[in-house]
Amino acid sequence: MKKKEIVISVIIAFILSLIMIFVTQVKGSGNMIVDKNSKNKILKTQNAENSQDEQLEKSIREDEKKQVAVKESTDKTEEKQGQNSEIAVYISGEVKTPQVVRMKIGDRLVDAVEKCGGMTKEADLNAVNLALLLKDEAHYIIPKIGDTNVEPADSSAYTSTTGENEANQSNSNNSNSSSPKVNINTADKVALMSLPSIGEKTAQKIIDYRENVGKFNTKEDLKNVSGIGDKKYSKLEDLITVD
Repeated sequence: MKKKEIVISVIIAFILSLIMIFVTQVKGSGNMIVDKNSKNKILKTQNAENSQDEQLEKSIREDEKKQVAVKESTDKTEEKQGQNSEIAVYISGEVKTPQVVRMKIGDRLVDAVEKCGGMTKEADLNAVNLALLLKDEAHYIIPKIGDTNVEPADSSAYTSTTGENEANQSNSNNSNSSSPKVNINTADKVALMSLPSIGEKTAQKIIDYRENVGKFNTKEDLKNVSGIGDKKYSKLEDLITVD
């Protein structure tokens, strides 16, 4: 009887052990499933967050590109407007630094003179209208006190269409009767530029001709200089001499 009870007890204990093992495995399997589901949810959440971050970064990059494009467009527009509002004039004569200066539309002669360092002590202030509006490509000569060979820098004496100084016909006639003739064999650049239709470039060509070819034997030899034809010579004939 005792043996039978012992056997039954062993069987019951064995069965209980199996049940406990089974329950433990089922519970562990359930936990694994839960863990997998949790991991999947976490991964999905992370992927969603990463996707949002990527979209945000992409949006930021696109905004930055747009801002750069707008800035470049604005800079180009401002640069173009700045170029359109600029003019260039040549200031020579009795200024401390004769030069070509860039000015703004609406600037006056006094502004350009200041950019050249101001006038020298020998400048004839009474012969200059410092209130003149500047013209693009114009050449303004600040005369010296007592210098009658240089036309004053005023709007009637200079134009900016060709880049060379052109005295009007009335000034030419007046200078013919009251001013001494310019000797084209000895005159310097400033004196040559006082003649009608003679600008800096043409004056330099006359000087180069004298140095390379020789002196002018007759007044008509001046037509041998490039840029001086019959029409221009007719304005100069009575104002020049070779003696």
